[in-house]
Amino acid sequence: MHQAKLLPANGPPPARLRTVYQIFRGTTPKLYWTKAFMDPVIMPRHRVIVLLAMQNSLSTTDNLCKRGFHMVIRCVLCFKAEETAQHLFFACEYSSCVLQALFTWQGFTRRHLSLNHELRRLAQVTGKNIRKKWANCTLGAAVYNLWAERNAQIFQDTYRSSDQLIYVTKNVIRVRVLAYMNGLTNEVVSISLAL
Repeated sequence: MHQAKLLPANGPPPARLRTVYQIFRGTTPKLYWTKAFMDPVIMPRHRVIVLLAMQNSLSTTDNLCKRGFHMVIRCVLCFKAEETAQHLFFACEYSSCVLQALFTWQGFTRRHLSLNHELRRLAQVTGKNIRKKWANCTLGAAVYNLWAERNAQIFQDTYRSSDQLIYVTKNVIRVRVLAYMNGLTNEVVSISLAL
């Protein structure tokens, strides 16, 4: 069977599929937070909440009011300010206490400004050391557990003190990081957390 040549023998080499794909896709700037956010040590459900928080897509009361719902827009964790994602995770007294305790536990002593600032800071840390993974896991677990506590107070009428939330979050972080270091699967981690 005769094969037709696409290009003459003395012409340029044929285009590679990768090159053609990149031409059609175009160049996009690399997002600064992907290194920290896509770290496999962060649990997938934690990643979802962090991503929604970064996009300001969580159903906080300020977002619900923008969509036409009429409700009290006070933060349910501190009752002192309007509930926004920025306030809920970084400006609220309750969440500030939780974050400060978790990062002090790891040896970080600094002020936490915003989720974007924290992810940018984590992305600038180079290497694959356990301290970086620990910090990534802590941020994801803290945001997830603060959101879960907020929802539990609204929908289940339950309340945990900041010390109780810190204790629960530390246990989640310990189990996840140790499981990651030992190469365990998500199913094993879920069973460990349930016990």
